[in-house]
Amino acid sequence: MHTTLSEMFHRLVRAQCQSRAAKSVEYFGWLMLAESAALLFAPHFVAQVLCLPALSDQAANYFRLVGLLLSGLGMLYVASGRLSAEGFVFASMLDRPLVPPVMAILWYLGIIPGPLALLFAVSDLSSFLWTFFAWRGEQHVVSAIPRKVKPVPPRMEVATEVTIEASSAAVWRILADAQRYPQWNPYIRELHGEIVPAAALHFRFSFWGSITLPAQARVLTVTVERELRWAGHLLRDGLFRAEHYHLLDPLAERKVRFRHGERFSGVFAVLLWPFLRLWAPGRYRAANLALKQRAESALIVEQQP
Repeated sequence: MHTTLSEMFHRLVRAQCQSRAAKSVEYFGWLMLAESAALLFAPHFVAQVLCLPALSDQAANYFRLVGLLLSGLGMLYVASGRLSAEGFVFASMLDRPLVPPVMAILWYLGIIPGPLALLFAVSDLSSFLWTFFAWRGEQHVVSAIPRKVKPVPPRMEVATEVTIEASSAAVWRILADAQRYPQWNPYIRELHGEIVPAAALHFRFSFWGSITLPAQARVLTVTVERELRWAGHLLRDGLFRAEHYHLLDPLAERKVRFRHGERFSGVFAVLLWPFLRLWAPGRYRAANLALKQRAESALIVEQQP
């Protein structure tokens, strides 16, 4: 029995009975489309983010050509994923693991710059791992599990803590003073807004070296001397969401345990998690140390006659 063109379009739009592995292929296709749009319409900005030399007109056009080719591949991934094309899902697991070594060879030969090779290598490898483990999990699903029950996704969280020799009130005064974050926090370069529930926060954070990126968040929880949380997302929560938390656990009159971390969720978070789990902890520990030094220094000043 042959499937008509209208039936195929209906399946493409509705994406019914889509497997987890097929969903991972579709989401990777959307990621490629986003990358291709950046290369097509903002090649100079992409070069700046990747710390590449300024592009000539010819080099910018080469970037746009790569973006055009990448957009076609992205559309293929999206369509095949939404149609749950098992053959394409399996073929993509053969193709994507080859990208990191190919990128390494091209970088070694001086054909493409290192940051661009790293971007493609990380995105392809992380998406391959997601598809592989989703596909492998589906092979081991037993009939006793109800079909409608969704598996719990892996927890993507960066958690750190430090003990501060100061009162929770002293530490809280620092955390609640949004305007002075850039004075002590090495990770947050700018912060505008108020630390009150539902308030909007606008800040720039240190991404890599001298590169800073803008971000927005909304304050979720403010419990004086106990808890501060804010969260931000990219376009929508289902794509990328980050919930940043600060927790104070008093241990003595002038001693507090400070727990500091962030929880990530969404499609892009899954793709970026291999990078985030390596990139984020060091920055949070540096912020913890800076907070500890500021709070304990303030305590010493208060104790001086």
